[in-house]
Amino acid sequence: MTTDTLRSVPLFESLDEQAARQVCELLDTLDCQATQTLFRTGDAGDSMYLIERGMVQISMKSSDGEELILAELGRGDFFGEMALIDGKARSANATAIEASRLMVLSRKHFLTFLSSSPNVALEMLTALTRRLRRTDELLHHLATRNVNEEEASHLTFADRA
Repeated sequence: MTTDTLRSVPLFESLDEQAARQVCELLDTLDCQATQTLFRTGDAGDSMYLIERGMVQISMKSSDGEELILAELGRGDFFGEMALIDGKARSANATAIEASRLMVLSRKHFLTFLSSSPNVALEMLTALTRRLRRTDELLHHLATRNVNEEEASHLTFADRA
């Protein structure tokens, strides 16, 4: 991955050339096929991914077993960053939906880099907040839809007429 490509990722856009080179040296490459599962909910989280090319779907199962697609990500997007920060298990599934090239940043390398580049921490918080807001909007939409469906299921034929 070039430093220009790295800086096209919102998380790293504020890096100067030297810092971007440092991060590029920490990245490993992962080529994956369409439909390849990258991780599942509950898996250990020890790295984040940057999409150099291809598409990745982030999803989770609802309580009734329905698959909820949270995002479809492409070139320049990133995912898995929550595990870098808190070191906890994955909160969603990630699946390549087409052949993809991903750059992988381990938690160990990330934390070392962050300690020397606090501006990246601020960028990550901003990016996480945007994602949290999108997830809140999705959940609000689903909750509203479920309430309306529940109410409609209790209507009698006369009520519907």
